[in-house]
Amino acid sequence: MKRIGPPVEPPKRLQKGAGVPDSGIVYVATGQKFVDMALESIRYLREVEPDESVTLITDADQAARLEKEAEGQRFDVLQLPAPQFGFIDKVDGIGLTPYKRTIFLDADTIPIRPFAQDMYRALDFCNLVALGGVGLNHDWESQLFSAALSQYNTGVLGLDSRAIKEFVPEWRETFLAEDDPKHDQSSFRAVVLRSNLRCGPLPPAFNFMGHGSVARPRILHFTGARRSQSFYKSPQARRQLVGEFAANEEPGFFAHFATASSAHAVLSPRGGGRLSWWLRGTLEWFVVRWSRFFRRSIRLLARTLPFR
Repeated sequence: MKRIGPPVEPPKRLQKGAGVPDSGIVYVATGQKFVDMALESIRYLREVEPDESVTLITDADQAARLEKEAEGQRFDVLQLPAPQFGFIDKVDGIGLTPYKRTIFLDADTIPIRPFAQDMYRALDFCNLVALGGVGLNHDWESQLFSAALSQYNTGVLGLDSRAIKEFVPEWRETFLAEDDPKHDQSSFRAVVLRSNLRCGPLPPAFNFMGHGSVARPRILHFTGARRSQSFYKSPQARRQLVGEFAANEEPGFFAHFATASSAHAVLSPRGGGRLSWWLRGTLEWFVVRWSRFFRRSIRLLARTLPFR
């Protein structure tokens, strides 16, 4: 079994409030890049969930610089005792939650509508909730169980106290047992399928990654592929995109967060402006898809050519 550091020790709470509530939101981020992303997410979070308890779990170096930000945005800071600056930090950090009912958010999420109370209520019926229907990362995953059993995206999770006590330690052990683990989702899926805990299906609106049909998303999730694109790299373009999703009430079909179609726009009697908007969105969708295909083709060609 491959080990990545010792089991975590009890955390050090750096910001103290008036007691810890039963329910709260947890971020786990180590290193300046991901902590800065988490801070941006918390700033958006406070606009839609101003009263929720929030805890950021991070490494010692980042914790030392967060005192002023934590006070202004009203969140607590826990220090991760043995950070590895990889996926295992996420699993270990979730295990340190101070709450009985926990909502975990990845650092690259941006909440744009209230979501917490609905997720807490879901934990009255399930031990944990996660977005399913995610493709497998490895061929061996379909052989281990079945290709008909999808992965779960772990960027937005809800966990009750039993899941924290029983599921998270098993998730850690399973992750460390994998050969050169590069994702935490395959180990999460394995534990869900082996466990007798109930995992509820989280709707895409609570973990919207930019693809498919959605109306009124609650949480936008800018995964690695999205963060490499121009709309995310530009803070101004990112704010504009987030604002459009927060303001728009109409259902639409999206690819990489680009609007590809909208039933409202197609049926609107207002004509030209809406049609032009629809055509621009469709063109952007094709550009995104073809550029992605082109990049994959170049990578495949580079692997097959006999360069030395």
